[in-house]
Amino acid sequence: MRKLTACSVIFLIVAVLVSVGEASQQDTSTKLNTLLPESSARKSAIKMVMPAYPEDAVRSRISGLIHIKLQISPVGDVLRIKVKPRTNPLLKQAVADAVKQWKFRSWHGANDISVPVISRLIFRFSLTDTESTVEMYTPKPDTRIDECLGCSNDARELREWREWEEIWSSEEDSGSAPSSPLN
Repeated sequence: MRKLTACSVIFLIVAVLVSVGEASQQDTSTKLNTLLPESSARKSAIKMVMPAYPEDAVRSRISGLIHIKLQISPVGDVLRIKVKPRTNPLLKQAVADAVKQWKFRSWHGANDISVPVISRLIFRFSLTDTESTVEMYTPKPDTRIDECLGCSNDARELREWREWEEIWSSEEDSGSAPSSPLN
């Protein structure tokens, strides 16, 4: 059995502390976001830019639903966009290019303070013989979820947030590396 040197022990302790710190920081940062039902996010949109159907996708006859999650700042700017894994690259880029331009009304949490929110949107890319269309997809209403933020499955939403692929971040556009541990 090998003996551990003092340097090895110190390195091991530092590595453990750093990983524990990162994990607790990630948990704290996601707890600071309010989960906003999709219907509420659509209603609070001030500026909406619909995705353009990519010509390559039309030629290749690619269509379908694109599910995204987005993080919105306390002032209503889109901070991050994530997409369901294995989404068609042409369609997800079209959605990212459009949604990063959206603007929302601020959402107020406790003590009437504006808070960041995480929400989802679904876009339907449809093809017929004569036209290609992109529209907001509205799932059948679940009034239980639409009327009450606390009714959404917080654990599932946050797990999906961590697992979904990031396709755009405001930090990327500003040229700096993402600083939020929400990835």
